[in-house]
Amino acid sequence: MNVSDAVASLMDDPAEFLSKNALTIVGGSTLSSGLRIWYLTDSGTIKAALSGPGWSGSRTIRHWRAVVTADTSNRSLFTVKKGSDDAAEFRAYYVAMRQIDEGVGTTHFTLPSAGGADFMLTSQLTGCTFGVGSQAGGGGGCLVSHIQPAGSATGRAPGALGDIGKRALLMAVSKPLGPNATILETTGATKISVVGRRNGGIWTFTKQVRDDATGKITTLATTL
Repeated sequence: MNVSDAVASLMDDPAEFLSKNALTIVGGSTLSSGLRIWYLTDSGTIKAALSGPGWSGSRTIRHWRAVVTADTSNRSLFTVKKGSDDAAEFRAYYVAMRQIDEGVGTTHFTLPSAGGADFMLTSQLTGCTFGVGSQAGGGGGCLVSHIQPAGSATGRAPGALGDIGKRALLMAVSKPLGPNATILETTGATKISVVGRRNGGIWTFTKQVRDDATGKITTLATTL
């Protein structure tokens, strides 16, 4: 599969793509959430750990890297840029990683139920918390949030929080999302990629998990 085919496959059915391929999502530390141009490159191969009743093993899968850009223009998709690596461009919503001490106006972002793109990515989660609000359709959109633990930007190991810090982070993400929110808490022992796709005005989200110690993908594709 070439890079243009990979973009088309990822955006058409993220869960199917993630069940067969590894994806690393690279965010921008200074970029805000919004609709942006991304590019996808081929990063070779990676091992995926597999297991079943009484057995375990691994297999080699293709590894892709999605990188957000500062570009918010509305130009044609699937443009292949030539360089040291071929990179296929596409448009998708970016949900930025924010700090716990920021206001809800920046820590949370509404994915619209119509218009723009049908695809969303957020920065790779390594100790952060990601949340999704309830959806009823009818144009309300979907409120989401990705917040980093306090102190991570100044050297604290991701996930190294006490009970009070964990509760504060959970509250910062979940409270604006409402009582029926879906929350994904991470410890820093794994790297988690989350992608979203909109269908009929409703967003669904799929995660992929890589073990930080072994570097292997341990969960290929699971609905959030």
